[in-house]
Amino acid sequence: MGNMAAITKLPVELVYQILNSFEDHKTTLCRLSLVSSFFVSVAQQLLLRHLDLSVDISLNGIKAPFDKIIKKFDETPHLSAHVLTLVLSSRHQCNESLDSIKRALDLLNRVTSLQSLDLNNALMLPRWDISPPTSGFFLETNHLLRLTKLKLRSPWISWSGLVTLIYLPNLEHLSLAYLPNDFASPTFENIQGRICALRSLELGIWQAQHGLPLKRLFEMTTRLEEFMLRMGPETSYISSEISQAMVPVHETLKVLTISGADSYDAQPVSPLNLSGFRVLEKVEVLSSLYFGSRDAERWRVGHYKLLPRSLLDLQINFVDDTRIISTMHPTLSVPEHWQVKWLSELAVNKSTHYPNFRSLILRESYSPARGRWNAYFGNMFCHQVELRQLPEGVKLEFERNSIAFQGWAQR
Repeated sequence: MGNMAAITKLPVELVYQILNSFEDHKTTLCRLSLVSSFFVSVAQQLLLRHLDLSVDISLNGIKAPFDKIIKKFDETPHLSAHVLTLVLSSRHQCNESLDSIKRALDLLNRVTSLQSLDLNNALMLPRWDISPPTSGFFLETNHLLRLTKLKLRSPWISWSGLVTLIYLPNLEHLSLAYLPNDFASPTFENIQGRICALRSLELGIWQAQHGLPLKRLFEMTTRLEEFMLRMGPETSYISSEISQAMVPVHETLKVLTISGADSYDAQPVSPLNLSGFRVLEKVEVLSSLYFGSRDAERWRVGHYKLLPRSLLDLQINFVDDTRIISTMHPTLSVPEHWQVKWLSELAVNKSTHYPNFRSLILRESYSPARGRWNAYFGNMFCHQVELRQLPEGVKLEFERNSIAFQGWAQR
């Protein structure tokens, strides 16, 4: 009892920090909450801080964790304020999930301190499945004013619903699996005087679209610092459209990632122009966008002029049959000058165009359908290329300009 008395004299903040190390050990925290009334409050805060729940109704008569949480909040309403991160999922699809949506809405109306929310597909239905009707989807009826991070994995979001979310007062990180395809430019009155707090945007585009929706999105998110775009095989965006769309964030964007499947045909287009960015430091991009072509034999020169002066790190992912240089295969002969000139240019022009440039990563993707690097298959079907394996002239330029190099080429 003496030890317990000593513990209870500690400041609650210190006890909270100690018990915080057990956050992932739910069983330990549950047991601890039964030891004494002193630990109940702290343990409950940690137990409820992050919830990952299915909203589906149990078919075997046994109460699901979701129902237990709702009952607990009914009995002790103030506990709902401890929920900061919430992940909601459902196995149902379309109209079958109407009950699940109502249950989710019931919980969302209670967790007024929520900071992070992750919703899966089945919980994002068109407005005709909701009663009473809303102007978009059911999230628009909630006042998630403290929300800082939101992830939506559904194609059902409307453009008007997206605009509503973008202007949540504290939302800094937004992840959308799909860009709405019902684009209609919002009227000026709808956004007049409103400030978008968004700093990070992750976006998936899987259907054929043109650059206007993306450009309009950037016009509303003028404080954006990080942008990740994942493109599907049916995406029709070309490099010039992406370059033009990103003009509104030239003064703020620091990190740019464009990944996904390569949908380009053999017709060359203008390469991606990033020269207008003022603070862009890290770039990861598809080779077809960087070169404006996926033709491995196309003359590649002058692309360094399209990079931002603020560049620190560049990664180029080569997809389909596009290769870094055809001679990276260890059995092939010494490359022709034109095949490696673009690599030499990157290093030679460092001092005049991007003086802080420090690293280059080149990856040939094993999975063109995915259009992204896969570590498991990459290690099986690609071999690592070190700086010493590059042609002597290229290697010397990289060493002279202190640029680190990593490369993975198809076997």
